[in-house]
Amino acid sequence: MESGVAFHFKQWGDWAPGDGENLPAEKVRRAQDGTSMVRVGKRNAGRTLDGCEWNQLPIAR
Repeated sequence: MESGVAFHFKQWGDWAPGDGENLPAEKVRRAQDGTSMVRVGKRNAGRTLDGCEWNQLPIAR
């Protein structure tokens, strides 16, 4: 990472970014920044962020 700080992204949870077209309203929400979030379930949401898996962990001291 550019800043040298360990970062671990565990999961999206039940929601993942998506267009939400042709889905019932209860499965789509809009974040404050305007991003559409679609309820897909934890397993289907995956754990990639910006196309990468972030698995770094801080070093114990």
